[in-house]
Amino acid sequence: MPAESSPPSLTAVVITRNEAHQIAACIAALRFAPHVLVIDSESTDGTREAASAEGAEVAIQPFTDYARQRNAGLERVRTEWALMIDADERVSPALAAEIVAALARAPNEPSVAAFRLLRRNHFMGRPLTRSSAGAERLVRLMRKGRVRYVNAVHETPVVDGTIRDLAAPMEHLTHVRLRDSFEKALRYAILWARDMNGRGTTTSLFGIAVHTVHRWFKIYFGKRAILEGTRGFILAGFESVGVFYKYALLWELQRRDR
Repeated sequence: MPAESSPPSLTAVVITRNEAHQIAACIAALRFAPHVLVIDSESTDGTREAASAEGAEVAIQPFTDYARQRNAGLERVRTEWALMIDADERVSPALAAEIVAALARAPNEPSVAAFRLLRRNHFMGRPLTRSSAGAERLVRLMRKGRVRYVNAVHETPVVDGTIRDLAAPMEHLTHVRLRDSFEKALRYAILWARDMNGRGTTTSLFGIAVHTVHRWFKIYFGKRAILEGTRGFILAGFESVGVFYKYALLWELQRRDR
């Protein structure tokens, strides 16, 4: 995108850990943003060097939880607007143009604090096109000082002001290899269990079973992953295993504490 059409007060913030294999492609899709800031969780695979080579500013932030990583990124932003992106997400040209247009109108809309983006999920190398599991809306474009993240896992933005929706999608190239996906699910589960245990949340055999089975039915039938064929069946199983990890680890922590 030509420099003259770039929004003058936007920083794209990318959260990373060992993303050398895909950080260049992520940054390439962010060329419309005048500033790209990478918040890196002490990668050991060359992520920081690859990001710097693409012209991004890189800051090292030791990992504690996902909300703190995102908040650390927002605190370093020096522009009015921030676009929060993960390394496995790609901003489409249509979305880039829509963001530029939205920020051009922003000075006349001071009540607007954030925008929700449409994220189109991929699973095992292909987009999920037939089920509602394939798309979700997330607050990712925000005014600095008007948004703060909470929750250690599945971090949630708390927005002070009006939220608008943008129509064009960004692609979420996640779960390419199931082996990597299960490892990531376990990391999420450990953080979630620690967070919930610290808040006094408890579970039981019944709770573990109900939450696990409920997630499978919710994804396979509620979100119609059944329409995705074998990939949909595997997706429902993967999601339910992730829930099993979380509640089993929570049970283990509360048992240890007793």
